Amino acid sequence: MAEPCPKDFPKWCCTTTPSRLIWKTSVAAVGNPLCLTKPIADPLIIRIGNYALALMNHAVLNIGGKRVPVGQDLRNQNGRALLDRGLLGAYVNRCAFPKALVWLMKDSVLPPALKLKDKHLAIAMGAALMTQRNRAENVTEDELNKLVFEPFANPFRVYELYRDVEAFLHVAENGADFYCFNSRGYWKESDSKLEAIPLQSSLTLQTAILTDQIEWEDWDALPGAMIPTRESIEKILPGYYDTYHPAKRGNKEEYLKLLADRFNQRKTTLPKAI
Repeated sequence: MAEPCPKDFPKWCCTTTPSRLIWKTSVAAVGNPLCLTKPIADPLIIRIGNYALALMNHAVLNIGGKRVPVGQDLRNQNGRALLDRGLLGAYVNRCAFPKALVWLMKDSVLPPALKLKDKHLAIAMGAALMTQRNRAENVTEDELNKLVFEPFANPFRVYELYRDVEAFLHVAENGADFYCFNSRGYWKESDSKLEAIPLQSSLTLQTAILTDQIEWEDWDALPGAMIPTRESIEKILPGYYDTYHPAKRGNKEEYLKLLADRFNQRKTTLPKAI
């Protein structure tokens, strides 16, 4: 299995909140030089304390007379931390045009990774990005389980959606490749019985894309989209091809019906949103 990120792989972080970047000059500029993050996975209370500029909805311990914040959402499930970028190590305030952009979806009819070779499909998938609400949004339990569209994963947009569509189309026309990752789980027998997609596998796929280790083949069910070839993906994630190939879905007729329904939802949603 490939490492999530090779030790000799150079890395620099370019952060922005929200995720709108400026592409017209072939440079992506950071809109906000701070990191607003959800520290649910960070058990290092000292690290949070050393780098946090502000905290929200955190548990706090009194240790030796000092108030020490605790991560991992121990108090409630919508903790946030505004962190100094020194926590990231090497970082930059701008970067050139990207090699690859990935839409992170929670759509159970999609394989773990797709390459979107058709630029119009690629931008449409971003504009109709399917995800789920989280507890930070203070919604009911029923709402947490619903799939929703959040164009380009940017709930803070206060301008017309077509502006983002044009900006990302400009990126595609200048040579960037677009991909889609599904992190919810992939249909196994039904929309409730899913094949798990481990985070480690997604990280491995991410590195493999950046290092050009994956070859792609057309996915017949979605023209313009591609899935990894058996020969290339088995070297990276043994067993991946048979586990996640679309042709191996159980209750295939129902799967294809839901696949068509999800894309009809996108077709209905996009004209209204733009």
